[in-house]
Amino acid sequence: MRKSWKINRRWLFAGAGSALALPLLEQMNFARAQANGARRYLGICMPNGVPSEQWVPAATGANYTLTTAQTSLEVVKSDIMVVSGLSNKIAEQNGIGSLHYGGVAGLLTCAVPQPGSSPVIGISIDQVLANAVRSGTRIASLQLGLKEGTTVGSGAQCGAGTPCVYGRELSWSGPSTPVLKEISAKAAFDRIFTGVSPTPAPPPGPDPAPAPAPTVDKEREYNQSVLDAVRADAQLLQARLGASDKERLEQYLTAVRELELRVGGSGLPTGGGGEPGGGGTVPISSGCQPGTGPAATLTYEEHVAAMYEVIALAFQCDLTRVATLLLGEAECDYVFRSLGQGAVWHEEVSHGQPQAHNEIIRWHLGEFAKFVMRLKGMVEPGGTTVLDQSAVFFGSDVNDGPEHTFTDMPVILAGRAGGAINPGRHVRFNGQPLANLHLTMAQAVGLTQQSFANSTGTVNLA
Repeated sequence: MRKSWKINRRWLFAGAGSALALPLLEQMNFARAQANGARRYLGICMPNGVPSEQWVPAATGANYTLTTAQTSLEVVKSDIMVVSGLSNKIAEQNGIGSLHYGGVAGLLTCAVPQPGSSPVIGISIDQVLANAVRSGTRIASLQLGLKEGTTVGSGAQCGAGTPCVYGRELSWSGPSTPVLKEISAKAAFDRIFTGVSPTPAPPPGPDPAPAPAPTVDKEREYNQSVLDAVRADAQLLQARLGASDKERLEQYLTAVRELELRVGGSGLPTGGGGEPGGGGTVPISSGCQPGTGPAATLTYEEHVAAMYEVIALAFQCDLTRVATLLLGEAECDYVFRSLGQGAVWHEEVSHGQPQAHNEIIRWHLGEFAKFVMRLKGMVEPGGTTVLDQSAVFFGSDVNDGPEHTFTDMPVILAGRAGGAINPGRHVRFNGQPLANLHLTMAQAVGLTQQSFANSTGTVNLA
């Protein structure tokens, strides 16, 4: 092997109707420092609130004990930071009828959601960050969720005159412009692996001149697996890789195949009937209740896991460095039968069954812990991991489900953002605005501006 041979960072595996991005490899032709400097941001919202007594540990610092609702985080305790004492009271200073909807809309905007038929709020921190770092990736920002959104301008109302869009979109590019999320795991998968014009991987032998980029059809030809479509490119590349890159690539290809099977990617059975090869079938749950009909092939629980994996692979391939995930919608009333429950989450459980609510919170944090471990297992050139270079925010719309308060907001951070965040601790900030945390995290990922929403400064996460 010629040791000087390098892979172009933007080479993609190409095949009939498919394109598959590569993870960061040692043999890519850009400086290792650049690879290790690719920082990522993810903002996650779990609806329906979390009471402080189920969230805030008694002790601060490294020697704290996770609460009963947080015990599923024990496996990643050294990689997370429990944050308490932050206020988002600005989100309750409005005339809308549902504070849950205001809480979702205000979680990443820290702005006042106004009443009326048309939404008026503010830009969310993920979009501020995406505007600052968008030139480095194919997808400026990735917005995912589990529940369909609301057409802007439709006038749809939820909860005593509240515009529905407030509770169904987490990301906002401007005061009246939500960034509509993708709710289909299959469509999210296909956005990453189809519909682009790739630069093919090189054949073995002397370094070739760049080949013309083939056009990739939006639907994969012959309804085949993406890995079947790009198999020839993958085999050519693997023949030229060193041992560590071969292992990294093999693990990545296995993960892609497992996700494709899980979500019913193009050419794969959806498990729910309908037309073969996708045929318009979208394998999703409806978000807060199991979907109905042949398209409903994923439960809420399966849907959450699939969306986490989509984000993990997008981060690993450096396709995007900014993402959000809304786990349902405001006032989500899913029934967690997998936990032995029969009551709906928002109206019954969060408002009057604290033990059952504890179980739901613990389950969500368990899925979050699996995601954190997934990022931690993605080793990049130089030995750092995707988690090392990430700043992950996990929060809920309100502090206490029944009381709907916006003080002491429930927040957990994960990752180190290249050393800007020092996890493994419970850190308490006494009454500072939530916007201060958002600004600090964004600056750790590459933002240079010095203020955001109602921020009064930054917080110390190091």
